[in-house]
Amino acid sequence: MPNSNEIVESINKALSSVLKKETNVTTEIDLIEDGILDSLDSAMFLFEIQKIFNITVPDVDIEDQGFFKVSKLTEYINQKSDT
Repeated sequence: MPNSNEIVESINKALSSVLKKETNVTTEIDLIEDGILDSLDSAMFLFEIQKIFNITVPDVDIEDQGFFKVSKLTEYINQKSDT
């Protein structure tokens, strides 16, 4: 199971892949509210996250869990990695 720092590092790798530029987000960032991702980028980002962590994210979880807040995303990935 990855630790929180490893998850944030992987989130940055996924963002860099989607945005084609280096990123250095922290757990305080909201990827949508802070303008890092738009709707198209967010779909591609979710695909990358699912691929990196070998998890499936149901659409309902994206809205309900605040998935684009890096802190919530990190918690979600930790939870899914435990199962």
